[in-house]
Amino acid sequence: MVVTVEQVLAKISPEEPNYKNAAELGPEALPYLEIIVKVGKPSYAAKATSMASHIQDELAVKVLRIAAQSGDRAVRVAAAAGSRNLHIPSVKDVLDLLKNDQDAGVRRLALKSIELKHGSKNSFLL
Repeated sequence: MVVTVEQVLAKISPEEPNYKNAAELGPEALPYLEIIVKVGKPSYAAKATSMASHIQDELAVKVLRIAAQSGDRAVRVAAAAGSRNLHIPSVKDVLDLLKNDQDAGVRRLALKSIELKHGSKNSFLL
């Protein structure tokens, strides 16, 4: 399926996007989401991060890694919360970044995502 930037923007533009539905655009949407995370307004970058977290593809991990290094707290929060949606082993690298974030809220969400992924409150020690 050919995906356009217009389709991606239409999916993340609503105030409350349906990310699971939006993710049906598939991996072809990820290059656009990556660009939005890199250069978009923080509100769009956070939504792009959330959408990417519902696409089971290695490029989605890259998008979340970029988001995890954002200067905007909301984008890092989206990466921390969204990491729990990806079932790709390399997402651990993203969570490793986020569990050491400067913001306590981001760290808390990252640790919660780790807990949910591994089923243990102490799994962040791994």
